[in-house]
Amino acid sequence: MSLSEFEKTRPYAKYFEFPYPDLPNEVIEKMASPMDPSLALRLDDRNKLLDPGYMPGEIGYCIMPDGSGYIASLTKMPGVSLEMLDWWFAWHGIQSLRYKIWDPRDHYKARVAPNIWPGDSTIAELERTQLEYIGFRC
Repeated sequence: MSLSEFEKTRPYAKYFEFPYPDLPNEVIEKMASPMDPSLALRLDDRNKLLDPGYMPGEIGYCIMPDGSGYIASLTKMPGVSLEMLDWWFAWHGIQSLRYKIWDPRDHYKARVAPNIWPGDSTIAELERTQLEYIGFRC
């Protein structure tokens, strides 16, 4: 994937070329074949992600009994706070290059509805405190 002429002018475009880290062996092993669907987190149970600790199906993929697909990838980020996540999810949706930097091999475009986020990098405190992540109210 290459950057558009506009993206090349952005001050953070240099981060697009940073070396991408290798996947941990644990992830490679768990993604080598489908997992048992009974280990997968059902969408209706998604708030279990807020419980302490890890679940068995946080890394893997399978076809669920209803025919839907399931894929999960656990990314451990020690020291990351909710405020950091709020900033990231607001920042990366404003311009697609910011999303591409996150994973240059797999991320192509991101945008948020203009009525949710402003067109620049300023984010009102009200918007920051009412973020919703896959159905979780924060």
